Amino acid sequence: MAEPLTMERFARRQISSLLDNVVFDLHKAEKLKDAEAIHDMRVSIRRLLQALTVFEQYVPNHENKKINKQLQRVMRLSSRVRDLDIALKYLEKHGGLPDGMVAKRLDGKRQLTEVLHRLSRPDLSLKWRMRLEVETQ
Repeated sequence: MAEPLTMERFARRQISSLLDNVVFDLHKAEKLKDAEAIHDMRVSIRRLLQALTVFEQYVPNHENKKINKQLQRVMRLSSRVRDLDIALKYLEKHGGLPDGMVAKRLDGKRQLTEVLHRLSRPDLSLKWRMRLEVETQ
């Protein structure tokens, strides 16, 4: 007979699944560096951060805060790039680009890429799983 699904076990499974998505999307954004990959990464990070908030009683608080801080930094940097992507797309369509806007986007992309490169290690998923005490998929 299967073990009953408790709220804690459900929460850990959800966090584990969302963690897989974040790690996949971090790698994809670091590799592709395009607007779509950055958007997907931001969505998966928001979902994981929300799950970590909702299910905070089921993960170690200190580790949750560390991971949350790392992901919030990625969100800040990617927000800048995403905002500029949207602005550039709009301005290209409606009459031209102001001086320096493309350079700002490239600088933001460079900063984001540096952070993503540091996070995009093959053992990131395992490391975060151990820190959050969630099961592997």
